[in-house]
Amino acid sequence: MVKLMEKFNTKANRILLSGSIVTAQILLLVAATTMLSNAYALNIVSTWGSPGSGNGQFNGPSGMDFDFKGHLYVVDTGNNRIQKLNATDGKFITSWGSSGSGPGQFNSPIEAAVDEGRGRVYVTDGSNARVEVFNATDGKFITSWGSSGSGPGQFTAPTGIAVDLKTGNVYVSNTGNNRIDKFTPEGKFITSWGSLGKGDGQLYFPTDVFVDHVVGHVWVVDSGNDRIQEFTPDGKFLSKWGPLGIATSGHLHNSVDFDLGLAGKGYLVDRDNSRILVLSVSPTTQGK
Repeated sequence: MVKLMEKFNTKANRILLSGSIVTAQILLLVAATTMLSNAYALNIVSTWGSPGSGNGQFNGPSGMDFDFKGHLYVVDTGNNRIQKLNATDGKFITSWGSSGSGPGQFNSPIEAAVDEGRGRVYVTDGSNARVEVFNATDGKFITSWGSSGSGPGQFTAPTGIAVDLKTGNVYVSNTGNNRIDKFTPEGKFITSWGSLGKGDGQLYFPTDVFVDHVVGHVWVVDSGNDRIQEFTPDGKFLSKWGPLGIATSGHLHNSVDFDLGLAGKGYLVDRDNSRILVLSVSPTTQGK
């Protein structure tokens, strides 16, 4: 478990903002991430944070999400907390969480997903093998679900998390179990898909999940297989991007995070290649 979680605790202790995509996505970038595919320019216009445990400081932040009110929620992994910032200027607003296994506490939290309509923030609490749910305004603990194991609704090192804003259903990258788990907004287990392997629909160390809110398709960063896979909301395989599907310049290595932005663009954190890949998502894939 410790080795598995260490993979997500080594990102740079700062937030990098791109003016090119800030209206659609805020990305947490690894240090020295400057190269993009298709000559798409990423310009760093501001940096926030420094190493530490004070307000606005970070210790190995591993994930983030934002709402459309201009708030950014950063998973401050090493400090076992969530920090809420102003997404425009990085000003600290509030934080919640501490080290432990009780309600509202964390042991290596990894990723957050905001459901603004329901006023919730969902957090994967990695080493506690659970999902915790908080009030998006003040961080008040609401509920949690999950336990360590491989059964339905159980986790082994949960990492990525995403919310379907239409249905409220929650998708979790159950990394150690090589599958995606789907839950209701209250944490009731619905279904799961994936098994260890390289075939279509199989997964090896999936690290992130994202929902296309146009048609509800689910995108999974299949990190161990160096590819992205696309599924229906019920887990039916649709398509993939990866070593066998795109040119050499787009070969993936240890990809850890994926988001969809404006104009049919997908943004992928290709960690070991120290870059962000900007991918073109076809209209048919997006369901338009």
